[in-house]
Amino acid sequence: STVHFSMARSVHFSMAIDRDNPKQGAGLPEDFKVRFERLLSASGEGADDAVCVLSSRIVWLNWVDPSWVAAKMIPWFRPDHDCGEPAWNGILWSRGASIRPLFGEIKDGFLALPTRMYEWDWREEIERYCEEIVALALLGGRRLSFEDARCCLRRIRPEGREHVIWFLGRVGTKNDAGWRKLVIPFIREAWPNECRYRTSGTSKVWLSLLCDTGDAFPDVFDAVWNHLGDIDWRHAMLAGAMESLAQRFPRQTLDLLDRVVPDADGEEAPYELSRVLDLLVEAEPALIGTTRYNRLHRLAARQ
Repeated sequence: STVHFSMARSVHFSMAIDRDNPKQGAGLPEDFKVRFERLLSASGEGADDAVCVLSSRIVWLNWVDPSWVAAKMIPWFRPDHDCGEPAWNGILWSRGASIRPLFGEIKDGFLALPTRMYEWDWREEIERYCEEIVALALLGGRRLSFEDARCCLRRIRPEGREHVIWFLGRVGTKNDAGWRKLVIPFIREAWPNECRYRTSGTSKVWLSLLCDTGDAFPDVFDAVWNHLGDIDWRHAMLAGAMESLAQRFPRQTLDLLDRVVPDADGEEAPYELSRVLDLLVEAEPALIGTTRYNRLHRLAARQ
């Protein structure tokens, strides 16, 4: 089962190791090492809990005693190590930049995680892993190559790739020029191009991302185009933000709708499709009569 270190234990641990305010490279006190070794040799889940807590502070520990960390902790992150689950659980849940300074030493284990984390029946931890794929490739020194990121994306499950798209949306909105400088390069260089990774689920999340791109919409849409396909509209509708896109970028918005709205008999048209089409022709009347507009208009008339 997944190991979660408690807040109380984490706070107690932090207070203990910070109490002497050690200097960089000073080394851990011997009494700490003895206690750590005793905790790590405990039976049952006690040792896993110790691994998890120590891993959550690995960057600080490495700052104080890199030799001890290299000898005792880095091996935990290797593929197939028995301590892999609690070690990766701790470092991923630290919610900081903990994984990046030591990424070179634990990269092989990170790349192997897609196989192991599903065996461990991870849930929220998988989302953290998916976010780290993006963060390591784009932020904080770019420790993960686009090629390696693509390998990770191919190996995670569809819901994981959907979470990556959601996280790319956060990167785009929360960073200056994030869409053009970060998100677009990731999509073009890291996202798998094979058709089997273009699903209704990912297309729906891509659509949601596009609705938040603002001025960058035409450029992001161009990057996302090949990754879009039909969306199952039974459990989705056109977001309100689509209305803004229709008014500002009517031609590209029509292209987007034509890409994601299927034409199969019996398929439900997206709710509010008529409303969006009306906004399109208000913004650019010349779109009336085009093949794409006529197809969508026929679908909207079925409602």
